[in-house]
Amino acid sequence: MRVILSFIDILSKWIVAVAAVTVLAVSLSALIMLQFWPSSVNENLAPISASFAPTQAAIQTPSAALFGVSAESPSLSEVVKETTLSLQLKGVFPAQDPEHGMAIIASKGQNDGLFTVGEQVSRGVVLQAVLSDHVVILRGNTKETLFFERPDDVEFIRSTADAIPATSPVQAATDTGSGVLPGSARSAYQKMSGDTSASSTRSSHPLINDINQLSVAQMLDKYEERFKSNPQALLSSSGLEATGQSYKVTASSPLIGLGLRQGDEILSVNGQSVGNVSADAGLADVMRQQGVARIEMRRGSRRFFVNYPIR
Repeated sequence: MRVILSFIDILSKWIVAVAAVTVLAVSLSALIMLQFWPSSVNENLAPISASFAPTQAAIQTPSAALFGVSAESPSLSEVVKETTLSLQLKGVFPAQDPEHGMAIIASKGQNDGLFTVGEQVSRGVVLQAVLSDHVVILRGNTKETLFFERPDDVEFIRSTADAIPATSPVQAATDTGSGVLPGSARSAYQKMSGDTSASSTRSSHPLINDINQLSVAQMLDKYEERFKSNPQALLSSSGLEATGQSYKVTASSPLIGLGLRQGDEILSVNGQSVGNVSADAGLADVMRQQGVARIEMRRGSRRFFVNYPIR
């Protein structure tokens, strides 16, 4: 099935400038961060990549020393088949030191789990290597790969309020809580994570109301117009400060209610640094051409990425 995005339709016209992109990217990144950011993570960890990340055909080569156990690493020429197990990759923490790699993996009938390399993910299945867009697992004596779910195979969220078919790989629609409509940016997060908590949905702030009530496609249209008329006012009302090197969350930002903290920053979009409103306008075309918005965020010394298909 094709993704008709609104985390997804996410994250038409991706926006004529990254200021409007930032409002949406930071909002949705906050929701993912709230669900998956570990309370204690080794400082050497590389950025987290939250689903859905684009996949690559080549298997990168992890270290041969995983948790002190000598393990043969898959080479670029080695063919490692994709697993058929009912597992879903939710996030990865690839590390400079491979023995510190971690991944968030969901197993059928179980809650999401945070696993380090060498740990058992399910009976007879061990996490062997963590890469930027997939993990390698050891199933018995056989190596298999587990990728983020591919946008081409998953209908993640619709621009209409139609329910996702029960046969979809994505969790069927659930009661999204008071004030959250099907097809909204908030419900997109809830369907991905299974988090139906209403703790961050009750707000009278227009931005939070829009996140709860509008599809991302509708938000793009609405906030694009606001950016065109007054970009500084849009940033100010969203509690975002353009620093020249990033967009920083301020103390008054309504996004703090979604899990962000004062000082959190958005650093880049699709590999290009952001933070200068006038210089960021060309990024919309780049994202449309690439078909994905890759948002890099920072909290303190830690960084993570959130990837949004936008076709």
